[in-house]
Amino acid sequence: MPLAGEGLRFFRTGDQERIRSGQYEKEGASAILRNQAGAVLLQLRDNIPTIRYPDHWSLPGGLLEPGETPKEALRRELLEELTWGAVDLQPYGMILDDYGNLINYFTARLDAKLETLTLREGRAIRFFGALDLDGVQIPPHARAVLGAVFADSETG
Repeated sequence: MPLAGEGLRFFRTGDQERIRSGQYEKEGASAILRNQAGAVLLQLRDNIPTIRYPDHWSLPGGLLEPGETPKEALRRELLEELTWGAVDLQPYGMILDDYGNLINYFTARLDAKLETLTLREGRAIRFFGALDLDGVQIPPHARAVLGAVFADSETG
């Protein structure tokens, strides 16, 4: 079941109605992990042709397993992918990806040094600031979310 609550964002025109009426394939959750400087952690996906968005930088996360809430799924995914136990995940918004999946986004502060994380999925992790994203291969739905995240930083 998708996130609910006031103040959540829908990042694309038409997503809100499609999500509320259940018009999506699968459901997932991703993390917007920011360091003290406000940069966001991205994960370089494996370069395997059979996965979605191979060799793209994206936000860590994955699909829900049966019976999981989005927050539970994201906690599991962060442990599996980065060996990081997220403590304070705050709902941020949702989007439909290019495959019709509903992705729930959460924000959290990540003050751990990258060297303390063990990457178990993907090829690399790195913090990116808003000005670092030009020319970087990022899935369109993740780029839309990152645009909102960095715009919030400028106005908030």
